[in-house]
Amino acid sequence: MKTKVRTTIRIGTAVIVLVLASASFAQTIEERRASARQRAEEAVRFLNEQMAQAQAEAEARAAARPPVDRAAAQRAAEATAQAKQLWIQREIVPWLAEPIPRVDGQPANGETTEASTRTKLLTLAAEFSSQHEVMLKTAANLGTPAEMIFLNGERAILAGFESGHPVWNMSDGITQAVSIATAAVWPGGGAGFSLTGTNTPVGQWEAGGIPRLTHAEFQGRVSVRDGATNVDSHATAVASVLNAAGLYNIVYPPGVTNYQAAKGMSYAAPVFSHDANNDVSEIAGEAATNALKISNHSYSIRCGWQWIGAWA
Repeated sequence: MKTKVRTTIRIGTAVIVLVLASASFAQTIEERRASARQRAEEAVRFLNEQMAQAQAEAEARAAARPPVDRAAAQRAAEATAQAKQLWIQREIVPWLAEPIPRVDGQPANGETTEASTRTKLLTLAAEFSSQHEVMLKTAANLGTPAEMIFLNGERAILAGFESGHPVWNMSDGITQAVSIATAAVWPGGGAGFSLTGTNTPVGQWEAGGIPRLTHAEFQGRVSVRDGATNVDSHATAVASVLNAAGLYNIVYPPGVTNYQAAKGMSYAAPVFSHDANNDVSEIAGEAATNALKISNHSYSIRCGWQWIGAWA
């Protein structure tokens, strides 16, 4: 009997302890919530006070400023605009528009302007050619070759001298831009231009040589203009980007046919081919005598070391 009483007392005591602990825990949570609410309210009050103070300071500064003379402000703005317009007329307009050209004291027409431009271009071509000859004589005196052919077949063409050292033009890698939407300006392309390049020559200058003229894609529309004879694969590839007819389809990836995949950007245009020797003189000459307006130059000054049987 005593054992049962003791057990009952212990159970009752445990229950009381649990009840008291639960009440204490609930009270603790409520106190935390109240404390959080109090901190939030204090933060809001602080922000409101700061905003009110900033507003008061701004109003005080505005009140301290002298009253605005609107007429004077308008005059100052107009004077600033006028000064800006005068600066544009003095500094910018001369870059955008030249005075009407005159020939023999009279306003030039299209024919006389074209003739004057042609004369200037031919003069430039002669000057550039003379500079090229001087460079070649300098190279000969120094024992520097006018061009080099490397073990891998690449060619380097002497471009000039810098600080007494020769610099060379060599072919650049070909990266065709597939996203320029050239097809949109072809017939049926949707842009409404129907451009093919017919009767619009494109100049091509190459460090490696000239394209293979017998390539079927060119259909006789590539001609050599400077007597160069070295047939070069890089020049052939570049010319195909310019004016290949697009005779062939390419199946790639397997099962996917890309129709006229090799079609050139200006696929009906004639291409005037040159090597890079004396290029600037030839460019001016072609512009003067054949109204050449666009040309491609897939070469540049080669920097760094090159193996030619020894590092150079």
